[in-house]
Formats: sequence, C-alpha cells, structure tokens
Amino acid sequence: MRLGMGAAQVVTVDPIYLNQGVDNWAITHVFDFLARAPLGRFGASPAEFTPELAESWTISPDSRVWTFHIRKGVMFHKGYGELTAEDVKFTFDRVRDPKQGSGAAIIYSNVDSVETPDPYTAVIRLKQPDPFFMSSTVHLTSSNIVCKKAVLEKGDKFARDPIGSGPYQMVSVTPKLVTLTANPDYFGQKPNIPNMEVSYILDTSARALAILGGQVDMILAPAGPGAINSIVQKNPKLILDVALPGNSVSVAFNLNHKPLDDLRVRQAFMYAINKEEIRKSVTPATPRVYGLNPPSVPGALTDQNCPAALRYDFNPAKAKQLLAEAGFPNGFAFPVISSVRDDFSSLMLIIAEQLRQVGVKMDLKLIDHAAYHEADVRDLCNFTMRIGSYPPVPTQPFQNELMAAGNVQPDGKGRGNNFSHYGVAIPGIDDMVAQAMAEPELGKRLALCGRIEEKILTDLPLVSLCTTAYVVIRNPRLDIGFKVDSSLGYWRLNQAKFVA
Repeated sequence: MRLGMGAAQVVTVDPIYLNQGVDNWAITHVFDFLARAPLGRFGASPAEFTPELAESWTISPDSRVWTFHIRKGVMFHKGYGELTAEDVKFTFDRVRDPKQGSGAAIIYSNVDSVETPDPYTAVIRLKQPDPFFMSSTVHLTSSNIVCKKAVLEKGDKFARDPIGSGPYQMVSVTPKLVTLTANPDYFGQKPNIPNMEVSYILDTSARALAILGGQVDMILAPAGPGAINSIVQKNPKLILDVALPGNSVSVAFNLNHKPLDDLRVRQAFMYAINKEEIRKSVTPATPRVYGLNPPSVPGALTDQNCPAALRYDFNPAKAKQLLAEAGFPNGFAFPVISSVRDDFSSLMLIIAEQLRQVGVKMDLKLIDHAAYHEADVRDLCNFTMRIGSYPPVPTQPFQNELMAAGNVQPDGKGRGNNFSHYGVAIPGIDDMVAQAMAEPELGKRLALCGRIEEKILTDLPLVSLCTTAYVVIRNPRLDIGFKVDSSLGYWRLNQAKFVA
C-alpha cells in the first residue's frame, strides 16, 4: 500500500515532536492510543471512544480522575517487551517535561500527575475538570504511547527508529520515504496489507501523476483552486475521502514586529482580506469562519452570533482609512516567509493580491516546508500561517495557538505555536482560558469560549482565515474499510484491502 503525501520530506516519527501534519500517517500506524475515536469521525463524548491499549476506564464524578486499565500482553515492536502502565506514565510525563521542548506540552497543562498503582493501571489526575479529556488529550498525536526503554536507549535516534505497539512497525526512514511492515504480534486487527510506504511528494503535478499512473494508492489532494477537479476529470473512477471540518487555517501577526504591532494595521488587514473569496477558492467550499473554531464546533462564533463590530466584512475603503490613520496613507511593504507547499502557497498568494489592492505589498518568500517550520518555531516569521486539524474541543485552539506558555523564542526552545506572542507582547487570554477550563457546566464553559473568541477578534493577534476540507484521493482498488466523515488529517489503514 503506497501513500503520497504533500511535503518535501519527513520531519519526525516521534509523536511529541510532530509539527508537520502529514507525518501522522506513519505515526498513527506505529503507535497506539489508550482509546481511539471511531474510524472516520470524531468522538463527541467519552462513550464513543473504543478501547485500544486500555481495555476499560472509569471517570470520577467531577471528571478530574481518569483511571485506565491497561490491556495485558501488548508487546512493543522488535522485542522491546510488554507495554505496561509505566510506559503510559512515561509518555505523559515526557511530553509535559519542559526539557523535552515539545510544542504539544501546553495542551497537557491541566494534567497534575500520572500514577501507576500496579503494572496495568494508570491513573491520570487533572487540576481542573475536563469532560472532553478523551478528545482533548488522550486522542492527541502526542499521547500515542511510546516505549520507555526504547526512548531512553535510542535518545535522538528514536525519531527515526521509533518503537511502538501499533499494527505496523518501522522498517526504515529516509527523507522522502517511510517504509513500514505489519507487526506480527499486534493485539488488534492485523493489517490486511502487509507492507506500507509513505512517500513525500511535494510537487502537486508529480503527486497527481503518481495517483493517475497507479504508482501510489492514495494521495493528499492538491489544495490549489481547481486542482482536485482536474485530477478527477482525468480519471472519474478515483474516490475522494473528504473530512469536514478538516484543517483550520490561521495567520498570526508577530506583535513584536512593526507595523504589525499597531492594532489599526491589523484591523486594516482584516478588512482587506476577503474571506468569502478565499472560502470559495478552497475545494470543497466550507462555511465562513469568524473565530478560531469553525461554526460546527460548540461555542464557536457563527453568522448568527458574531457581533457586527467583529465580523470584519470585506471593506477595502475601511482598510485604507485605517492604514492612513496608522501613518501609512500610501501603504507599506513587509517581508513574509511561508511554505512552498501548495495549500500554504496558494492561500498566501491570494492574501498577497488582496492586500496589494489596499497598498500593502507582501514581499513573499516561499521556502521548503520543513525549513519553514524551523523558521516559524525560531520566531523568524512575522505573518505566520498555520494549517492544522483539531478535535471538536473549543478550548484547544486557544491553548495551542495563543497561550503565553506556547510563546515561540529565537532559540527554538519555545516549541509552542504562539507565533504572535499574544499574552506576552500584549495582555492575552490566559486567565479567560483557565476560567473556561475550570467551569464544570458545559453551557457556561461554551459561553466563556464565545467570549474568548470575541476577545481575540478585538485584539487581533491573528486572523482566522478559513477551514479547508481534508481531502484524500484514492484508487478504487483500495478499500479502506470505513467511510470518512469528520476526522483529523489522517486515518488508520490496517483494515484496508485491495479489491478487484
């Protein structure tokens, strides 16, 4: 089974250092979660999650103590022994350890401790109640359970020679190709197809030719306008797997860089960027977004509840007025680094043209995707695009993109995704998020999330641009075994099989 992903090369197969979403296609097959959401869709409640490494679990009445009973006899790959509660504790402690520099650490700030009363019981205690804990934390890439012995033994080499317990195990990792083979000792459904290759094919034309010519069985669909239709017209039998909502797209203003530190300039950008035009350019078209959460997520701002003053409907005359008030009656030029990857580059080019209409010239430099991510975590960007998927947990985008603890730093040690320096350069939303996460009543929590969205739209540390459907183009000879509905930007394929 051959997959073609839209990136120049693999970055890591270590779950806690993921910063390139397509690497998940290898990670999800090498490692297991304590529990897994239904195939092809999000888990909306703990009851919808199915046992994986945990045979069962209990939740305290206040949703603060989650006790997982670990399946006995689960073996790590390549003779590394049995998976126990100690590996679960090591996994959660490792991602939370500041010395590890994981960008996911901020999401685990609510974890108080992980205890192992016996080899097959892991007790995770939270500081605040979290009824969404399964989807907010347990089902994150960084919560894939790693082998403690292998991590300590391999050190930095673990990122290229990972040891998990999943249905496939690692054969080799080269910059352009991850090769996997079936795990003969897997406790669950063993793969129908014994070998898997994840190829990294950045060029959209080459990726299209690979699926049309049968060199690969699935590709990450190109994101440029009309690109998907062009491929399907050449072979109408190809299957589209579409996950909605798929990826959320935001662009952070670096509040430490002039003139983006001026609120009037940021407001001008908001009026100059035509979200409706952008929304229609993505395939398939998705609902307009206002805040970080798409309209389908509880607590999100929508057409019905977004305050009129915070809608920022397209208004180039208003944008020019604000730029003049900020001291730029003739506009200005500013440098932007972004990724050459098709979804990043196509959206950035649209924005550049829209800003040009109000006198703002974006000096856009497109670089290799991995190099771009290295630049953004080292605070070298001033208008930083992020494309990624979230579970339907309204507080998670706030934690991941705008909390002070996730502030990026020039030395690269601040491995979060707060590219705007919100909460550091200017007061942010940390206290509001803490209040929302401490609220046990769901309705009140969602109302607080709505107020956080309004605060973000008032301060404008970033612009929430759109959501894009996550689309995979598949050869009909490959039956993946389930229907894709709503999902993070990857799915498991051990049920997949070739059909005539």
